[in-house]
Amino acid sequence: MGDKKNTDKVGGVWFFLSLLFLFLSTIILLPAWANTLFSELTFTRFRASVGGIIFGVGITALFLRGPISTLIHELKHKVLSGLVGNKAKKVSIDGEEGAFEYEYTKDTAKYNAFISLAPYFLPLFVILLIPFWGFRFGWGEATRVLILSAAWAIDLTTGVRDISPHQTDFKDIVGGFRVGIIYVVFMNILIAMILTAWIAGDWDGVLGLFSETFVWVTSVVMWIRG
Repeated sequence: MGDKKNTDKVGGVWFFLSLLFLFLSTIILLPAWANTLFSELTFTRFRASVGGIIFGVGITALFLRGPISTLIHELKHKVLSGLVGNKAKKVSIDGEEGAFEYEYTKDTAKYNAFISLAPYFLPLFVILLIPFWGFRFGWGEATRVLILSAAWAIDLTTGVRDISPHQTDFKDIVGGFRVGIIYVVFMNILIAMILTAWIAGDWDGVLGLFSETFVWVTSVVMWIRG
């Protein structure tokens, strides 16, 4: 068992394999994603999405600043750390400075790099608002798209705002800021593809994204095999 206090270098085989997976996933999903977007997206959904993004960015700029922004940052560390089975020890907030300490085991050590980068890709608000955008509750499609887009915009703007080569979260990664930012970019691209597929076609859009990808990947494999 060990303690993580943002002092140890993290990012082993599992981390770099996941980076490769992210890269390949974005390439493989791209054709089906483009088809879903162009065939399913309506003007109503597009307009609601743009409105939600503007609203989310505004909320972030006006209210999610200073200690609140720091708290969100540290909570994303804590949430992902808890999901992989670590024990939280301390969350400290001092204005725009914060820290999260946790205990990890030999089995969970491989997740430390993901925990370090969690504030820059974990869509916490999107997840928290699933009941409001994921289920109808008698609401129209525009309302649900607006809610998802606003939550996504909050996650993106709070994450992007914190990106800096001076952040210990990036310095902790093997390969430093360059490797860390590549991972964050590809993870956010993958998340964006899934969320925009939902914006375009609701749950059917997400299902179509993966089912269509499966069909064409299978076709390519069969063609290669002859």
